[in-house]
Amino acid sequence: MALTLNVMARKRRLVWDLPGIFSFSTVEKSLLVFIVLEAGILAVIAFIVPPNTWDAMTYHMSRVAHWIQNSSVVFYPTNIDRQLFINPFAEYWIAHFQILLKGSDYFANTIQWLSMVGSLVGISLITKEIGLGRLAQILSVFLVITLPNAIVESNSTQTDFVATLWTVIGVYFILRSINHGQTKNALAAAVAVFLAFYTKGSTLFILVPFIVWMVIDGLTVKIKQSSRIRRQFLWHIGLVVLAAVLSNGIFMAKNNFFMGSPFSPGEKAHIVNIANPKEIISNNLLHYGMHLRLGIDPIDDVVTAAAVEKLHNLMGYTTQNSPANFPGLKLNYVDFPFYEDEIPNFIFSLILMFGFIWFLIFRKREWGTFKGKFFWMTFLCFFILNSLVKWSPFDGRYHLAFFILFAPFLAEIFAARKKGGLIALCVLFVVLTIPFIFFNSSKPFVGGNLPIFYKKEPKYGGPSILKAERQYKYFYNHPAVGLPFILAMKGIMSSGCREIGIRTGGDTWEYLLWASLQQSGERFRIEHVLVTNSSKALQYPLGEFSPCMIVTDNPEDDYLIYLGKFYVMVANYGEFNLYIPADRLKGGL
Repeated sequence: MALTLNVMARKRRLVWDLPGIFSFSTVEKSLLVFIVLEAGILAVIAFIVPPNTWDAMTYHMSRVAHWIQNSSVVFYPTNIDRQLFINPFAEYWIAHFQILLKGSDYFANTIQWLSMVGSLVGISLITKEIGLGRLAQILSVFLVITLPNAIVESNSTQTDFVATLWTVIGVYFILRSINHGQTKNALAAAVAVFLAFYTKGSTLFILVPFIVWMVIDGLTVKIKQSSRIRRQFLWHIGLVVLAAVLSNGIFMAKNNFFMGSPFSPGEKAHIVNIANPKEIISNNLLHYGMHLRLGIDPIDDVVTAAAVEKLHNLMGYTTQNSPANFPGLKLNYVDFPFYEDEIPNFIFSLILMFGFIWFLIFRKREWGTFKGKFFWMTFLCFFILNSLVKWSPFDGRYHLAFFILFAPFLAEIFAARKKGGLIALCVLFVVLTIPFIFFNSSKPFVGGNLPIFYKKEPKYGGPSILKAERQYKYFYNHPAVGLPFILAMKGIMSSGCREIGIRTGGDTWEYLLWASLQQSGERFRIEHVLVTNSSKALQYPLGEFSPCMIVTDNPEDDYLIYLGKFYVMVANYGEFNLYIPADRLKGGL
């Protein structure tokens, strides 16, 4: 990251000349002050709250703990196979911080925050590269940092902002390559493309179309120029395409070698039937419509949900039975709007919709310009994702990079307003930003109930992050498991056992166990046992494992048999059961 951003900084002044900042207008200075202030608040939240999102507790942080224990990133037996087949680069970054801090997760969330800062720099540079001025650059950054999705992701251990960082850098250097050529631009683009794909597979929906644009530009423009420019173009395209192929190929080959398949289990269930045009339309309606909700019943019930439902009825579907729904998931527009996995970008999406209509009708002369092509390409990428990947309530996270790339488009619209109109729009965005900073259910800066216009009580939440102990903050998204887990931990610690086997489902909060045991200061070995998926054939990187206790989240079994040894349940704490070898039963816990 540092190397790529250094190239960006050396080639282009890093956003603005600091000595010239005193010549900025009052509006520009005010926006910059707000940007710095909000970034600082988000950094504080990222530091004082431990990882607590669902995916972080099941596989993001758990896989990091296994890698550190094993001193290796080689695959291992696990009941949660997402720890293996999901692209790993963001967690590599987290692992380095964890190792440097001797297992502490205080900086785990800051990976996303740092990625947000890098994305802010990147989108400013993209805005400048497509020919917009300083005010538009600042507005692009302002729009990104007020984006609800960006706010809640910036202090979590999801991986979407890390993927977005490399996507934004990749797009920037692809644009530079199209505009100016130069091998260093192509090389930087190749590095960013490689890291983006190695972080999250969904980045291909943005980067592949931009790579295609780079190829088309070369075949229609550069190929007609001198032989030197033609050779340079072929070399540049080769670098970027090779990076894309290698990034996907390396990880798919690793999956195939260890898991028997290059793809993740159930991957086909995510793909839309492109032979059915109505399913594609439905999928786009569901994806875009999910952002047009506020969590306020009258608006979501009467306006958004009714409109989307009516459009589905015209195709012979309902929102509940549309084939575009991911299996087992149904649309619910009236929901808690501050939960980071289902966050809507309401006002941004609304203005974007009207802005696109404005672009189509009143900006036809810009369609063929470099700036216009960038806007078209961004809209095309958004359409491709929403046409190919089946809708689920959690897909708003995949849209983060798209909304950030849309920021220059909206920034141009904002910058064209008169001063009074611009100030009013900015104030509106600031006001709408505040709830997402302070009422994030995973990290409630302000504890207690939501403002009264929200009918629903928070699905999750708890006391303010400024008052709660760090141990309690792990349970914000799953409070029901808190007391049973704490009791189970006391049972484990009192047993004297330090080699612990775990048998879990595919969506269990495994990281709770790692975080609690690491805080004890003692050395433990934790391995998955009784694995039933394809990873059961793998070897433990640390060699043979014979646990003196097995922890499960299945209350149905009175006993277990592992490696020919009989394990008997000795304690039940709600969702958690503790088993010890029968030959230790006399001594108990």
